Amino acid sequence: MDGVYKEWEKAISHLGNDNELSMNDVTIKLFEVTNIDAKWFNLRNCSNPISFISSGKYVKLIIDGKLVMSDTPYEMNTNQKFIDKAHGNVLIGGLGIGLLTKNLIPKIESGKINHISIWEKNINLINLWKTAGQYLPVHDKISIFNYDVFDYQKVRSQLKGVFDSVYMDIWTNLDENAYAQMKHFRRVFRSFLNPNNPNAFIECWGREECVRKVRKCLF
Repeated sequence: MDGVYKEWEKAISHLGNDNELSMNDVTIKLFEVTNIDAKWFNLRNCSNPISFISSGKYVKLIIDGKLVMSDTPYEMNTNQKFIDKAHGNVLIGGLGIGLLTKNLIPKIESGKINHISIWEKNINLINLWKTAGQYLPVHDKISIFNYDVFDYQKVRSQLKGVFDSVYMDIWTNLDENAYAQMKHFRRVFRSFLNPNNPNAFIECWGREECVRKVRKCLF
């Protein structure tokens, strides 16, 4: 997977200041991890190598003062399986910084993906994307809707059997509550899947990490 630092660097250089671009409660910020930063972070997280970070320049999304996501190796590693598997008509819960869309656009252009629908509940994030859109990974076959994934019941009948790939990427903490929501989504979104596609699937970001924590009785 490729990160989105270059795209947001261009957007911020034209539209932002002090390495960040904000709209109300939403901020996109550039940051750098030094060799020393990476070393100490990895030492503190030596029991979980998938979270290791490398020195480099990255982007992070902050909402209401809280870190939501970044394009560090951890995020890319934990999203790679979805990127590889995604096909057909795709539904993604959560807009983020464009890490998924950038890496899915080649599959649109190759014909493996027909269309991507993204549900994002935060209108400020959507509007920030609209403001910086000319610099970001967008495509005419990617549609962004101001919609909360927890309101799935309202559109269940209209979208029954529409999607081949469903991916929920809305969690900042992989805790017991998040795992319960993942299990719920994997059940209720089954009706959204194309019944004629034996490879249709639904997955949630971070679910494998939650399963690992359950097996180790960490929650």
